[in-house]
Amino acid sequence: MPLKTLRKVNIFYYNYKPDILRNFRRRIQFHNILINMYKTKTIHDRVWIVEGRKAFVVGTSFQGIGNKFSFILDIPNVDLEIFNLHLEKIRIANNSRH
Repeated sequence: MPLKTLRKVNIFYYNYKPDILRNFRRRIQFHNILINMYKTKTIHDRVWIVEGRKAFVVGTSFQGIGNKFSFILDIPNVDLEIFNLHLEKIRIANNSRH
């Protein structure tokens, strides 16, 4: 998705390296993109979902993008529906902690 149309990024993480997030924020800082972060142990950074309607599994971690040869595969819609339900539970749990 081009940065011209990207408006929001939801990041589900357990542990992350601050320098990776800092680099990511630096790259998008002038594009008015909202970043929401949700702490969880149950989601891996190799699943990307676009507007809740299209999903991909990525063969490298967020940290490895651009550093390693990898792949991107579509996730079937039935699996995406289940995944979205799980993500909503995580969002609710994170919001109730604040």
